[in-house]
Amino acid sequence: ETAQQGRPAPPLAALLLTCRELCSRAPLSDALLSQVRDAVYAELTGDGGDPESMSLAGSLAPPQIAHALWVFVRHLPLLSACHARAPLLAAVRPLVERLFHLLSEVGSLPAEQLCDLLEALCRLGPPYSQAPLAHRLAVQIEMRLNSNQLRPVHMLPAAWALYELAAAPGGGPQGAHPLAEQLRTAAARLLPAEGAAGLSATLRAMSLLPVGRLPLLDAVGEGVA
Repeated sequence: ETAQQGRPAPPLAALLLTCRELCSRAPLSDALLSQVRDAVYAELTGDGGDPESMSLAGSLAPPQIAHALWVFVRHLPLLSACHARAPLLAAVRPLVERLFHLLSEVGSLPAEQLCDLLEALCRLGPPYSQAPLAHRLAVQIEMRLNSNQLRPVHMLPAAWALYELAAAPGGGPQGAHPLAEQLRTAAARLLPAEGAAGLSATLRAMSLLPVGRLPLLDAVGEGVA
């Protein structure tokens, strides 16, 4: 829309942050998703050519990679379900693969983006969900939980991801990841202080999660009881 109106495109960081917020409420339009894909691609490669020829000579900061991955991964099943959207799926999927390869350092990421990435890994499934990155993210999330840097709106999607990863074939020892229960319990404790806006945001975040092992609604019930 900005290009059609002759206005310059917003900086990539602002575009990604805005789309992350929009996407937490509803899927992006194909036009906006395509704009985000093209902007990320251009930042990485310096052009907008064929995704199969990506050299990834450019760079993105880890927070930008995290925002882009959450937005792209959120849309993959929606794109896959519609044959007419196959060209956009073909443009987005290889970019997701390259972005994950670029994400080597996660310790500097804000707490909420650590949770976003863990959720994205879980949504993608193997081999991403079984990669060492999942363990590194869990370690960082536990550190942030212990230092009171997480809110329920971030805790419960991360807990969902850990429940799902533990239950998946080859996902690890039987039973829930111990951090999942810590996150669930902490969310229940903190929800009363979140107020109506915080509770609404938490419920909205949970509504975006695929159906699965979600003993997490109990946390919301405990928090508002």
